[in-house]
Amino acid sequence: MRFRPALFLALASFSATEARDWHSSDGARTVQGDFVKVSADQLWIRSPQGQPLQIKLTLLAAEDQAYAKSAQSAVSEGEKMGAATFEVTQTTPVGCLCRLAVKLSNGSSMFTGEQFLLIGDAKDLPKKGARLDAKTLFFAGQITFHPQVGPPAPMRSFALALDPAAQSLADTLTGRKAPVVYEPRVEISEKRVLGYAISLASPSEAMFLVESAALEGAKSIDVDLGSEHSPATVVTKDDLLGVSVITCTGSFEPARLAPKKPIALGQTIYAVSYPLNSSRRGLGDTTITKGIISKYNGRETRFEHDASVDPNAVGGVVLTEKGDVIGIMVSKQQAAKTESTRSAAETNPPALTPSNLSLCISTQELIPFINSVPRIPVQRSTLNFNLQDTSETLKRSTAIVRITRETIHDVTPPPITGNGSATPLGGTPGWSISKAGIRHNSKCKYFNERYPCQAIEGTACKVCGG
Repeated sequence: MRFRPALFLALASFSATEARDWHSSDGARTVQGDFVKVSADQLWIRSPQGQPLQIKLTLLAAEDQAYAKSAQSAVSEGEKMGAATFEVTQTTPVGCLCRLAVKLSNGSSMFTGEQFLLIGDAKDLPKKGARLDAKTLFFAGQITFHPQVGPPAPMRSFALALDPAAQSLADTLTGRKAPVVYEPRVEISEKRVLGYAISLASPSEAMFLVESAALEGAKSIDVDLGSEHSPATVVTKDDLLGVSVITCTGSFEPARLAPKKPIALGQTIYAVSYPLNSSRRGLGDTTITKGIISKYNGRETRFEHDASVDPNAVGGVVLTEKGDVIGIMVSKQQAAKTESTRSAAETNPPALTPSNLSLCISTQELIPFINSVPRIPVQRSTLNFNLQDTSETLKRSTAIVRITRETIHDVTPPPITGNGSATPLGGTPGWSISKAGIRHNSKCKYFNERYPCQAIEGTACKVCGG
């Protein structure tokens, strides 16, 4: 059969992989090329130099034959579907759950179409909420999807590139991979910490200093404005200091920082700690206690004080007798992380804070970092000082920062049965699966109702046809 260049160029547009090694059945020879098409008993590939090549399938190793047939199925299904528009609705450990778009009469799209699984490397897959337009999807096999609520249901899987789709399909057909996917359990958690207003970037935009550890793994960050929440974004951070600067819409009175004056052991201080109120949407009554700086922690950039702190406090500051803010209280979580980070940069890393003391970051240490952030002037303290007035002023400079995290817990697969095969949840009556992954129907002599499965799982029995 004579090869037609025009047809080859059209088919080659589906090739989405690096040149693949194809092995002869005896293992003596190898040829490189991109998959193009399987026609009858012939494999068409394109060499790295762009030359068309034809190979009889039976001359290839069994694994390459299976891959070639799977690749053809992946391409054919992709051709049938055409350019797809879809939205990612959820991420799972094995890929993304997506919804196809349904075109409305006004030309807009509604993502209420077929649900499918998009497979591939996690780093290459789109994130939850992403919308992709006019993408080629390569068929990766039929799966059984077990949702958290409701019975299991058949679902198609796809990939954005040919190679992962073809490999997945080949693994499924040869029984190397069970085509069963369980919907992970998603846990939404919230944490509230304090942020200290250090500048107004504009009349309607405030910048806050927040512990970096509190922001790790955040799905969303917002600042509580009382009647509403303002979404916040991280502007910059300092890993050694363990602090970040976030910005949000809102007007706050910036906190006063101490002038550049060294702190001293035994210096009298006032610890101002802030608990949340009963609604957890605002700050409760301020606790002010007197104490002294009892210990340096590091290069006189962190210190510990012996003043008692409200056990329900979510944060606080330390004042001098003149009302200067000389320290910001650090959580135990941040203390451990910060000391771990600093140990890589210091010859003699400081010890962790004893549980009966409170660790603070010195504001003297923070000033250079704050000055490095554009549009943030460092605030200076005034000479007039009244402890109660100052604590209330600081309260107005303090906001509750809410961090939302999304944790995905993979569902534990079903237990292994006596014959070594996993018992799929919600198996369809009339079908069973063997230890070797062979599917039998109820009329087959090998059928075993103790090990039910879905009608599309495993590999079809040659006796009953599955």
